[in-house]
Amino acid sequence: MMLWQVSLTFAFDPLPTLAGHGTLSVVRSYYILVHGKLQWATDRSVADEFGAMKPTGFYCHRYVLAADKAQAIARAFERVRANLDSQMGWLRDGLATVELEAQEVKPAPMHKLLKPDNRGHSFYTDE
Repeated sequence: MMLWQVSLTFAFDPLPTLAGHGTLSVVRSYYILVHGKLQWATDRSVADEFGAMKPTGFYCHRYVLAADKAQAIARAFERVRANLDSQMGWLRDGLATVELEAQEVKPAPMHKLLKPDNRGHSFYTDE
């Protein structure tokens, strides 16, 4: 029986690192189910393509790449706020504030990061 010894030398860092930390970090894909509660400014009116739509809140999900659950939640919240603002402008225009809550956080298959499906929001009202 012959055994072979192989030595590999990388010209690059084979695992990603977090900038500024100087330590090796392993990252993984996470699924985050986000619940958002909207608080509307009473001194402003909403005039957008949906008329006077003032939902109470919404649900959405995001797949993110992160080193841990806390970082995954933070990245998901950033993306939700950015998407909500670019689609509706409510936050940017000062018409509403949003409180976000991660209702579910779990590891997810890496291929989910590659498929940009359903990045919208499911809105609801108190009625």
